[in-house]
Amino acid sequence: MPTEDAGKRNTQRETGELRRDKNSCPTTSGSLGLDLAASVDCVLHTNLPQRIPTNVYGPIKINGNPVGALLLGHSSSTMKGLFVLPGVIDADYQGEIQIMVTAIVPPIQIKKHQRIAQLLPFPALTNGHEPAVANQRTGGFGSTGDTLADVKN
Repeated sequence: MPTEDAGKRNTQRETGELRRDKNSCPTTSGSLGLDLAASVDCVLHTNLPQRIPTNVYGPIKINGNPVGALLLGHSSSTMKGLFVLPGVIDADYQGEIQIMVTAIVPPIQIKKHQRIAQLLPFPALTNGHEPAVANQRTGGFGSTGDTLADVKN
């Protein structure tokens, strides 16, 4: 049984012709998130964080509407010693979505089309609020703009 089918019921396994665009798709009809796969073969030789390209670009749209998403790791990735650092993808992000990973015990090989992370989509909850920054987004990893709210104990 292929590793990507482990833990699935027969009714949940993909059937028919293989898809070519498997870098971002739900695994089953009941999946909460979208699987993200590596778009290149690579080997992690150290435990330093590294970015893995996906060839998937924002904005993420569900039913034609842009949504934000939480990027989380697959539990199967963790079982193989690969830790996916969680992240937030904003609804207006337009670059390539990359997966930040670290090897718990290197070396770890990641194969092209290997599903290692998942996106959990969320609607933009800040609609109707005036943006703190009027400029367009200019970066990938990290926050954009000044502090909007300072929460203190």
